[in-house]
Amino acid sequence: MKGSRFRKLFLAGRDLPLGRDASSRFLVWIIGFMVILGSLSLASAMLLSDVGQGWRDELAGKLTVQIMPEADGEDAATTLDLRVRMAEQFLVGRPGIARVETLADSRIAMLLEPWLGPQSREDALPMPKLIDVQLEPGSGIDIPDLTRRLAELIPGSAIDDHGVWLTRLLTLTGAVETTALSILGLILLAATATVVFTTRAGLAIHDKEIELLHLVGAEDHYIAHQFQAHALTLSFKGGIAGSLVAAVALTALGFIGQGSAIGMIPPITLSVSQWLVLALLPLATSLIATLTARLTVMRSLARMS
Repeated sequence: MKGSRFRKLFLAGRDLPLGRDASSRFLVWIIGFMVILGSLSLASAMLLSDVGQGWRDELAGKLTVQIMPEADGEDAATTLDLRVRMAEQFLVGRPGIARVETLADSRIAMLLEPWLGPQSREDALPMPKLIDVQLEPGSGIDIPDLTRRLAELIPGSAIDDHGVWLTRLLTLTGAVETTALSILGLILLAATATVVFTTRAGLAIHDKEIELLHLVGAEDHYIAHQFQAHALTLSFKGGIAGSLVAAVALTALGFIGQGSAIGMIPPITLSVSQWLVLALLPLATSLIATLTARLTVMRSLARMS
């Protein structure tokens, strides 16, 4: 008996010509546009999260020692190499330092190439020597004291502590990520309000038909099903269309950004799992539209009875 009622409820015909309403015709376009904006906002949030995690993995617990060349001359390179070895001996074995590695000139030129161009590898530019220092977790090294001691031993040396500006960058990316997610939430709220407005307009337009259905014994659930099925169909169509447009836009941005990553800013690429999350957005929008339409109709009909 329950199964028969279930089939009658969800397989019932459309007694209300909701598809002819002027207000409902724009719902597909509105939902599609909102899904485009929501997909771009969600993709931005996920990309920023990846960028922040990459920075954290790359620079957390690291120092960079920079040793500048003192003067030009035949012995300048030899003197610079000697100062680098002195810095290595000073750093190796100190408490709290796990690893010390001097970067090769080719790697330094590669790091400078995004800013100086390909000529940084071809021209004989006076480049500093860089030493990558990996700290032990929870080492608690006094960076200012270490910088002072190294400068006294090797003039022209400096230590770059990535922790200070890394914290600022992570704070900035976190704020932008939160803003993107907030925009996504506002878009979903706007979509909900649009469905409520469209559903109430349909109730007002078909007031006489609804009253007639009540007279012949139709229950509120039967009428609500027609509105929610209509909202599901329109929102799903708009969501799929908007999702496809957003996917094309993100793919185009990723194609344009190939090979143009600057420094530590990666190209615009999404993983398979992130694409799957974006694919769930039109489904979530359709579910929200369906539930919103049903609740709106049931509450409106309850006030009318």
